[in-house]
Amino acid sequence: MLFASGFFLPPLAWFINLRFPSNPPAESIVIIRQAILGGIFVSLLAWLQMGRVLTLLLGGIILIVLIVIEFSCAFGNEAAGNQSKRLTKHG
Repeated sequence: MLFASGFFLPPLAWFINLRFPSNPPAESIVIIRQAILGGIFVSLLAWLQMGRVLTLLLGGIILIVLIVIEFSCAFGNEAAGNQSKRLTKHG
């Protein structure tokens, strides 16, 4: 399961970032972070399904939590980038 997640998700994350570009373009660390979060999601769903605990509601909650984590990381990196640009601009 981990092999499948690690093998297929980085190209998928790269394709999604290529298909829906952002300004500035996503760096490689962003694609890796998204692939890791996707791998965690798929592996966690499979693990919960093996124990017959997975429900649609639980899967949705896990997905929402991982999306919130991704957005908080993205906005944190953006804020840090803007701050370093201001420091180099004034300094």
